[in-house]
This record gives sequence, C-alpha cells and structure tokens, in this order.
Amino acid sequence: MTQASVCDNLKYILVLSVYSKQLHFPICGTKDIFAHLMIFNLRTVLFIFMVFLIQHSATGQSTVPDSSGKRVISAVPVDSMFKFASVSSVYGPFAGGVMAADQIFHSAENAPKIPVLLRKTENRDWVFYFYCGILLFLSFIQLAFDRYFIDLFRVFFNTSLRQKQIREQLTQASLPSLLLNILFFISGGLFTYFLLDHYHVETGYSAPIQILMAISAIALIYLAKYVFLSLLGWIFDKREASESYLFNVFMVNKVAGLILIPLGVLLAYSSAGWKDVFITLAGILIVFLLGIRLVRCFSSVRHGLKINVLHFLVFMGAFEVIPLMVIYRLFLRVIE
Repeated sequence: MTQASVCDNLKYILVLSVYSKQLHFPICGTKDIFAHLMIFNLRTVLFIFMVFLIQHSATGQSTVPDSSGKRVISAVPVDSMFKFASVSSVYGPFAGGVMAADQIFHSAENAPKIPVLLRKTENRDWVFYFYCGILLFLSFIQLAFDRYFIDLFRVFFNTSLRQKQIREQLTQASLPSLLLNILFFISGGLFTYFLLDHYHVETGYSAPIQILMAISAIALIYLAKYVFLSLLGWIFDKREASESYLFNVFMVNKVAGLILIPLGVLLAYSSAGWKDVFITLAGILIVFLLGIRLVRCFSSVRHGLKINVLHFLVFMGAFEVIPLMVIYRLFLRVIE
C-alpha cells in the first residue's frame, strides 16, 4: 500500500464521517422498543477503521518513499523487539528463549560447581556420661567417708603434725584410700587421653581403648613403685621410712586426682586456644604438687635413712624420673 493510496482512502473516510454525523439503522419489522432504539454510529466505526488502515500502512512496508522519491527505511517494528527463539528448557520454550538471550544475568549459563566441604563431627557424648560417672563415684566416696576427706585436706595443708600421727589417722581407713587412688588413676588417664588428642598423637586405637591403656599405665606404674619400695623397706629393715615415703606419694596423688577432674572437663569441651591455657595451668599445678611431694618425702625419710639432699635427689632420679622416661620412650615406639 503506497502513501498516495493511503491518503485517498483517508479522504473518503473523512468525507463519509462528516456527512454521516448521525446515521441510524433501526431494526425494521419488530415492535420491540429496545430494538428500535439500537443505533449504529457509523462515524465511530469509520474512525476505528481509519486508525486500523494507518497502522497497517505504517507497519506493512519496511520502506516508504519521501518527497524526493527515495526509499527510506522505516523504524524497526515494535513486536520484533520481543521475539525470542524457541529454546527447549524446563521452564518452557518461551521462557527458555528469554533466558538464553539474557546478556546481563546469564540466566541460561551453567551454574558454577563449588566444592562442598562435609563437616564430620565426632560424637563425644560419652565424655559427658563418663565424667558424670566419675562425679557420682566421687560423691559416693565423700558421702560415705566424709571424715576421711576432712583429715586428708587437714594433713595436706598442715605440716606441723608428725608423720606417725598422720599415718595412724589415715592408714586405718584403707577402703577410702583405695577408692581415691582408683579415682586418681581414672582422672589421670582421662587427662592424658585428652592431652594426646589435643596434640594429635595418633595411636591407631579407639578412644575407649586409649583411655583404658592410659589408666592401666598409670595404675601399673604406681603399683610397681609400691611393691618395689615396700620390698626395699622389708629387705633393708627400713619399713617405717618406706611407708612414710609411700604415704606422702599417694596423699599428693589423691589431691592431684581431685584437681585433674575439673581440668579434664575443661580440656575436653574448650576450644583450641583455651586448651593451651588449661594445659599450662595443669602443668603449673602438677609441678607445684610434685614440689610438695618432694619436700614432704625428704622430710619423712631424712632421719630414718640418715641421708642428705644430694642422696635423696639421686634416689628420686633413679626411682622417679628414669622409669618415667623409659615408659615414655616405649610409648613413642608403640605409637610409631
């Protein structure tokens, strides 16, 4: 359709719309009053038709001539801006085409694969129940032998009492002494396990086996020491000196067993930074208790054995330090 034909059509339409200001086409042959009042407004229909022709002539041709007779390219049709290729997608062909043509968000691109780090958490509920059992065991000892606890701490902090009186007051109660020694073995073994676990010492065994091995090692060390020193006292007729020495050793061990319970709980449930703090605190307390044990043992055997400080230090190195170093070396070989 050319521009001249469009103009001619517009002229005819405008003339008809002017002269048909109010053309009525009643429906004849009926007596219905509503049918007689129905009016067909020709002007409105012609105006709509004129708009349709203009729109059809503007979009139907890609080029139109100007006044010079040259062909001029018209604007791009509006509906062509929203045409997308049909692309198969889970969202449908039209949505797939829209997403494929997207250059801003790249909706149709493959999602980057980010490696997922699986967090493996170890079930440590057994630690809670284990320490609950230890506290119940300690509560039973304290309720059943309350007098023994009072005498134990009174003797530990009071150095003015004579060793013979101390032994007579506490050695008569052999059952609570044995139970507190067992408590020291258990708390010491648990603390040793968590200490090795903090420094990532791999033994190849499960946690219960490692704890049992640590408890058994501590128990065997002190059992062998008790048998050996008792045998030396019987052979050299120095039973009183050996009993005094063993009494002070196990008295300090009982107090150490009570201190290691809260330190073991803190070491089991604290973060890595706080574990170093608690290990340092435990080391200071253990060194302090070893110093107390050294002083008390020397004062208890000095008069009975007629020895000086140098002889006692040699004895401590031979019977305390060297066996521990040998056991530590054997433990490293077992791990390796």
